[in-house]
Amino acid sequence: MKLLCTGLRTAVGMGLALIMLFSVSQTDFTALHTSPETKAKISSSLDIGFNLSQLSRKVGSQLSENSQNISDNLSDLTNKIINGGK
Repeated sequence: MKLLCTGLRTAVGMGLALIMLFSVSQTDFTALHTSPETKAKISSSLDIGFNLSQLSRKVGSQLSENSQNISDNLSDLTNKIINGGK
């Protein structure tokens, strides 16, 4: 009985190994490699994303700077109005 179980396990293992061997041999692994055109498109997209990120940072810093200037000017104007133009 023990010999039957061992033989059955070996047969099932060999069968699965053969199925995997033949199914993997049918797979086209060259399709997994990206073409030079695809690499160029990816690189271009990354460059565009980086440039947009830099532009966004510049716009954000300028907005912050200008809003601070507006706030300072309004504060000065309010103080002048309260102090009677002095």
